[in-house]
Amino acid sequence: MVDLENYQKIERTTLTTEETAKYLGVSYWLVGQMVRKNEIPHFRVGGRILFRKKSIDDYMEQQEKIAFDKLYESKK
Repeated sequence: MVDLENYQKIERTTLTTEETAKYLGVSYWLVGQMVRKNEIPHFRVGGRILFRKKSIDDYMEQQEKIAFDKLYESKK
């Protein structure tokens, strides 16, 4: 019998393509296109495409910085 008192729930740190699309607020199709073009950090496990949540957060931060840098440069 499993000792439920000492059981620790494992927190997922990965997202599926569908979850990533929802997290980013874009379509599943767009995330698939980004994967095919290697534009978004991802990895494959047993044929499934997965995304680390931290990598997606870092990716969004990087994209935001690029956008702000372009905006700043255009105002010079």
